[in-house]
Amino acid sequence: MILPADLDVLHGRRAARWIRESTKAQEDRYGPDAQREHQGRAIERYGLIDTGIVWQVAHSGRTVDQTLEWAEMLARAGREYDILVVAYVSRFARNVEALARTIRQLHVAGAAVYFCDERLLSSDEQHWDWYMREAVEAESYSRRLSRRVREGYETKWRRHRDPGGWAPLGFRRELEPPRRLVIDLATIGAAVKLFERYATGRVSMQDLARATGVHEDAVRDILRNPIYNGWVRRRGEPAQPAPWRDEPPVPDELWERVARIRAAKVRGGGQNHGAPDPLRGLLYCPCGRMIRADGSNRSGRQRSHPEPCRHWTGAQRRQSRLWEEPIKAQLRGLEVSDTTIVQVVAALSATVPVSDDLRQARRERQRRELALAYATGKLSEASFLSAVAALNAEGDPLPPPVEQVAATDVSRFLRKVSDTITKLDTAVAVGDISPTEMAGVWEELTHAIYQRIIVTGATFVGVELTPAAKAHGLQALLPEEVEVEEKANWRARPDSNRRSPA
Repeated sequence: MILPADLDVLHGRRAARWIRESTKAQEDRYGPDAQREHQGRAIERYGLIDTGIVWQVAHSGRTVDQTLEWAEMLARAGREYDILVVAYVSRFARNVEALARTIRQLHVAGAAVYFCDERLLSSDEQHWDWYMREAVEAESYSRRLSRRVREGYETKWRRHRDPGGWAPLGFRRELEPPRRLVIDLATIGAAVKLFERYATGRVSMQDLARATGVHEDAVRDILRNPIYNGWVRRRGEPAQPAPWRDEPPVPDELWERVARIRAAKVRGGGQNHGAPDPLRGLLYCPCGRMIRADGSNRSGRQRSHPEPCRHWTGAQRRQSRLWEEPIKAQLRGLEVSDTTIVQVVAALSATVPVSDDLRQARRERQRRELALAYATGKLSEASFLSAVAALNAEGDPLPPPVEQVAATDVSRFLRKVSDTITKLDTAVAVGDISPTEMAGVWEELTHAIYQRIIVTGATFVGVELTPAAKAHGLQALLPEEVEVEEKANWRARPDSNRRSPA
């Protein structure tokens, strides 16, 4: 479908909605209603067809392009909707680069963006300058606000030894400036009871969560937060005594007893205690959160999503082997031979023609730079418009050639990976390597090859390789489907350990 050149030709096109707020609290309370009203009026005014497709996210505008909703919005553009209706430019994104890149991708797919409040259409060439100015101002505001908040917290820490942020259970902030943290006598007892019950050694954090209604993650944070013992801390700064340090809600004896019990129950859990972990820092949910290590049992290390998520179905905790074994099977499935190396080298050496997309991307980057210079006062309006006009009229020079990895380096890299796996399996078979040494080798391998492994519970969504692995053609040799021997003690569904990691 031809993109609409102006607002007069929107009638009859399919509309989808994009709604964003910065936090879950904003998303739940007030922001989206105003956005929906803007969108509804625009859809009616221009005769658009409301498809009912809505993406609603609670995420920072600076990184919203990393969310699953953003990816879905791009994937369905042109196929299921023609116009993405957004209430304000700032509600789409506060990232100039992401906004410009995404609009280009939407245009290629056959869709455009309409910003209701500003009445700007992304495919109208005359509107480009205006929505880019709005995008620059939105990102500038976000950055200024972030600096002000950070400086405010730093000042509060220096003057009052107050860590800033939300008050934990049992504390509140004074009503008058500087709104310091103080003990809340009405609720501190609930927090102290968590310490007292856990100190008996007969209940777990899960038990406390079920009995009190406090989320398990919150229970864990409370039991390790030294503020209850009279100490305050800020990231990067040493802990300092709080005003209530002389008579803390949790006395030293109770605090130490809880700390000993917590330490006794940790067996290679979420923090790095020196034990090798092949998946450390690699597992992610499509929502963008890292799947963290979460203790261990007799079957080995466990992992869990840090918070409730619609993508994480089934058991909250899962055995780390559920993902380790398929990843190992994928690496064992590498077929490195003279023939495959020649094929990989040929593929890496293939000349990629310079497309119009590359030229357009270069022009859009230069436009962004001009827009930023104009927004910050470095360019007058006349100079800005003149430079943009000249940029539109001129061609774009070809980008410099991409440096290719030498064929000998490709061969050496691929053979080293293959030989390491073969030697490791041989050492395991003859008992010539300890479990810790074996885990250490696998950790080096996985972190050299994988940059991110995306999973939803027991299912693999995909993997992202490291730049080095991509540059040496490893993605062409990794099998997409693997078979993994089922093990009953994984406590997973019978078919869940046969999912493809790619």
